[in-house]
Amino acid sequence: MTIVTVQGGAAPTQSIAFTTANTLALAQTIANAINAIPPAQALTTIDTFLTGGTYFLPSTIADVVVNTTVPIAVVATNSAESVIAASGGLTFFGAAGSTLSLVAAGGSNTIGSGTGSSYDIVTGDGNDAIYAIGSGTVDAGGGTNSIILGTGSNEVLSAGTGDLIAQGAGPATITAAGTEAVVFGSSATLTFNDQGTGDTLVGGAGATTIFGGSQGTYFLSTSTSLFVASTAVSGSDTISGSTVSGSATVFGGTRDVVFTNASNLIFIGDAGQSTISGGTGHDTIFGGAGGTISYYTGTAGTLLEAGAGNETLSAATSTAGLTIVAGAGNASLVGGAGNDTVFGGAGTNTVTGGAGANAYAFAKGSTGGTEVITDFKQLGATQDAVVLLGYGTGEVANALSTARVSGGSTTITLPDSTKVTFINVTSLNPNNFSGF
Repeated sequence: MTIVTVQGGAAPTQSIAFTTANTLALAQTIANAINAIPPAQALTTIDTFLTGGTYFLPSTIADVVVNTTVPIAVVATNSAESVIAASGGLTFFGAAGSTLSLVAAGGSNTIGSGTGSSYDIVTGDGNDAIYAIGSGTVDAGGGTNSIILGTGSNEVLSAGTGDLIAQGAGPATITAAGTEAVVFGSSATLTFNDQGTGDTLVGGAGATTIFGGSQGTYFLSTSTSLFVASTAVSGSDTISGSTVSGSATVFGGTRDVVFTNASNLIFIGDAGQSTISGGTGHDTIFGGAGGTISYYTGTAGTLLEAGAGNETLSAATSTAGLTIVAGAGNASLVGGAGNDTVFGGAGTNTVTGGAGANAYAFAKGSTGGTEVITDFKQLGATQDAVVLLGYGTGEVANALSTARVSGGSTTITLPDSTKVTFINVTSLNPNNFSGF
């Protein structure tokens, strides 16, 4: 606890206790400014309240000191107002177009700025309702807070439990540092810094940038969204794309669940486990070293690409035709029921194509790795194909001439040292091979 001393104008000097770090800095700044007012001037410009009630201030009052233990309501009319209040509970409404600096030590407060005003509002650990209908900063402490923003540009920090924050028509940067906050976006640009646990974002129509927290739920905007998972906290996030339109880029974390809906998704994996449910948009999925990505449903044209690390990319339940690109690491790649195209890479990859008629493509100069195909189908309506790209005249015959059988499986070696093993296949059919 820190005591801030401030002159009271016609009243005695007041001592107000502040117990939270977020309120103390602004309280001291306001107190210093009020204490610098000459005593003669302070008699007409400072109003000090020591009891509860409702007060309408004349326009001459620019500084308000509230030191009560009971609720009080103040309506101001000055174009520049400074307010320092104890924890009794303050209801304050500022004038339209005014400049407001307000700090409340605690209690349950209701703060309303005037339309088109500018402000710096800081409250302590009470249950606060703040209507910030202009441009400025709002820092609400603990408790359960409601913060409604207007048409201006705002920066908000809220550290309560179950806070409700609604963006207005202006751009906003909102930081939630408590638990279970619910944030609503708008048609304006939004940056959401989720430093809490169990928070929910409902995106609007504006472009949205999200820095994820722990166990958050994020409904992306109908415009463009960028999501960056936290590397500092643990816990799974649920990310849902727009059901209307929009595009999303997601940098995954330790354990993400993503529903793309109608969004066009770009997902960049990390070392964690991520689950992605594709929608009607076209998705591009990049694996991360040490990560596991499970991809469900989706539309034809989706791309899954492995990186340089050891990872798993699985689209086992997908029914659309996918493109899967192996990387330079050791990857496990799994296709679905559609007709998938799998490009070999420079690493050591194990590939299960799935039930569709799959094409395994190898391009000279971009492979050189080892690929093990676990379910190569040589016959039937869904027979698979091997496509050799750029290996020259007679490439199919040359590849088949290198076939070696061991342990009931066949391995061929391509001119760039790429090795392809077909599990449980002892005789390769030239009809399954083509070269370009």
